[in-house]
Amino acid sequence: MKLEGFYTADRLSVVTDEFIAEADKLQDGYAVINDISNLRVTTDEATKQLERMRDYALSRNIKIVIRIVGNKLSKMQLNDIADRKTYKIVEVSTYDDAIAYLNENGM
Repeated sequence: MKLEGFYTADRLSVVTDEFIAEADKLQDGYAVINDISNLRVTTDEATKQLERMRDYALSRNIKIVIRIVGNKLSKMQLNDIADRKTYKIVEVSTYDDAIAYLNENGM
């Protein structure tokens, strides 16, 4: 999943709906690679959509989020809404690093 640029609440609502549709196809305990390297900080209203995405992922027993990071402010914003007690978050620099992590950890 790649999030880049600035997201309004309406735009992020559509993305969240798309995420939910795709997550429904996955088995419990799945991993998500989330590229936020070019994401710009969003509004409080848009953050509610990120929380909705998180809550749905939790309801589907997400195992791990591998985050490709770049923008420190966006990273901080997503860290604020993350539920690290329930699923693991790993931060990497590139997509290749994310795939390598999955392969090295038998996922």
